[in-house]
Amino acid sequence: MKKILLALALILTGNLLHAQKGTVTGTLVDSANRKTTLNYATISVFKGTDTVLTTYKLSDDKGVFKIVNLELGVKYRLVINAWMYNIFRKEITITSTEPNLNVGILALSEKRNDLNEVVIMSERPPVVVRKDTIEFNAESFKTLPSAVVEDLLKKLPGVAIDANGGIMVNGKSVSKILVDGKEFFGGDQQIATKNLPANIIDKVQLSDDPEAKRRDPDIVAGNIPQIINLKLKKAIKSGAFGKIYAGGGPKELYEAGGIMNFFRDTTQVSMLGYGNNANKPGFSISDVMRIGGFQRSGVNSTSINSDGAFSLNGISFGGSMNGGVQKSAGGGANFNTITKKGIKVNGKYFLGYSDNFTNQEIDVEQILGTRRLFINTNSRQNNRNYSHNFGGRIEAKLDSLTKLTIEPNISIGITNNKGTLKTTTFNNQLALESDGDNASRDKGTSNDINLSTNLWKDFKKVGRSLNVTLNVSRRENLSDNYTINESNFYDPLRPSEFLDQ
Repeated sequence: MKKILLALALILTGNLLHAQKGTVTGTLVDSANRKTTLNYATISVFKGTDTVLTTYKLSDDKGVFKIVNLELGVKYRLVINAWMYNIFRKEITITSTEPNLNVGILALSEKRNDLNEVVIMSERPPVVVRKDTIEFNAESFKTLPSAVVEDLLKKLPGVAIDANGGIMVNGKSVSKILVDGKEFFGGDQQIATKNLPANIIDKVQLSDDPEAKRRDPDIVAGNIPQIINLKLKKAIKSGAFGKIYAGGGPKELYEAGGIMNFFRDTTQVSMLGYGNNANKPGFSISDVMRIGGFQRSGVNSTSINSDGAFSLNGISFGGSMNGGVQKSAGGGANFNTITKKGIKVNGKYFLGYSDNFTNQEIDVEQILGTRRLFINTNSRQNNRNYSHNFGGRIEAKLDSLTKLTIEPNISIGITNNKGTLKTTTFNNQLALESDGDNASRDKGTSNDINLSTNLWKDFKKVGRSLNVTLNVSRRENLSDNYTINESNFYDPLRPSEFLDQ
């Protein structure tokens, strides 16, 4: 019995020691002036010679840090990074006799130069505060091999992403996402967050938006929007991403399409193409706007119907806008770059094609007193359309307070529509009373030319600015309509009518 009790006591003691955790606390100061505390320094914790980060903390606004949930009897290595100070390393072991270890005051020496500093990549801190920028080391936040930037951002403390992809940092909205300090595909946040792989990111930097401060000098700190800058790994300064799909079905139905994006330094190119006879859009409007580049170059007109078909700037991207069965195809490219002088240049060309066929048959019965008429109408309509869209955008900063934007756009539409209408009328004795044939054809072209310019100038005096906008447009629609109509009447007998227009 005594042996059993002793064994139970040993087990309970072992479990208690295993469950017990320790803490380490300390204060960071400047070695030259110990009254100067080092605030928001990063304390990274590693096990012995292990290179895998165990945990980390930032010192508070008094230079004090406290790290909890450390195992007893394990040798740890503290690596302390503070902006403009040399790296400080200290080995500690937390014991059961002293589970709450206070390392006291740790003095860091100011960094004089970087020439003699040895940087151990495995000891890179997960977070570094550099003046007004918070910098996260991406490798310290583990994600799946298939993860994208959005998955990485969700791992960062203080970063929240809603269901629509909107990003908040410590309760502040994110106004821009940059890649290596430059706009990525026109500054669309979700192009970067939902398409760039997480494993190509070296650092994630968070800072206040300086333009927001310039626009409103009285803005309170809690309302200043944030900018996220994604620094790519040195070996990766160019790449490509996109999606390709294809499918088939009964009755010779098919669909295929793809969107590809290529980027290198400050230049980005988007290319898309699609084709189907399934009466559906080749892409979602979100894909065309974001990945396809229309959001970067601008949209002058939009049409959407309840079935999901849509057109942008007069270009149909598939799906019937007015019923019927449609074959559609299209393609184009969007180019975006920044010159050495900082001028943003965008150019695009898109072609859309649609072939819409409608076959409709209607039977109508009319009762006029004792008379009954049976009317049959059969109509066939084939509408074929081509659309071309050329566009561009130039944005230049003339000086630190003046910005000039020029946006030319040309849309060309070509239509070729053919239709037939056959009508027959029988009486209640099923005798033919009349019949008719109608053939129509509509050929036309439309040209739409627009030029929009905008000059925005901020004055040095707060709250004063000048905004000048000039829009020039020209529209031209030419069409030829042909109609041939033949009507025959049998009861009562009347002359036939023939009309050629």
